[in-house]
Amino acid sequence: MNIKSIMLIVLLCIYSVASGSNFELTLARASVYAYIDKGWEPEANCVEARIRTNMDIAGKKVKSVAYFYNENRELVRKLTRPTQVSLEDGKSSRSPLLYEKDKKYEVYFGISPQKGDNKWKYVIVVVGTAGDYVAEVYPRGELADFEFDEKSEIQKKAE
Repeated sequence: MNIKSIMLIVLLCIYSVASGSNFELTLARASVYAYIDKGWEPEANCVEARIRTNMDIAGKKVKSVAYFYNENRELVRKLTRPTQVSLEDGKSSRSPLLYEKDKKYEVYFGISPQKGDNKWKYVIVVVGTAGDYVAEVYPRGELADFEFDEKSEIQKKAE
């Protein structure tokens, strides 16, 4: 992937700041070296979730989940934690051990390429803690058009 492609992806990001939330979430498409379905894949097709919080919080207290849907908005797969990726220093990571206030972090969600009805078109990423979730649809869409576990809690908070 060249720099122009990366810049275009960044420009097409969806940015969300949930009203009154401690979390901010931005989604973009990314190609990374990731461990998907029992094997490392170079340039794996993933969704990158850029997360920022306005408080220090332990990573294990932050829920990060992704729901993949086909073109009919039917759930294809749910990932209950970020995908393991290889970092520039040669180490691998899923998510930070600590989210520091106002610092941006990236986590990735990816699944193997699939065909037919199982081919994903939309992804919803949910990040936060109980009572304080934010969610976004990638590439674009309305949360109301999809079914996912945290939907009612997010809708209640928005009211």
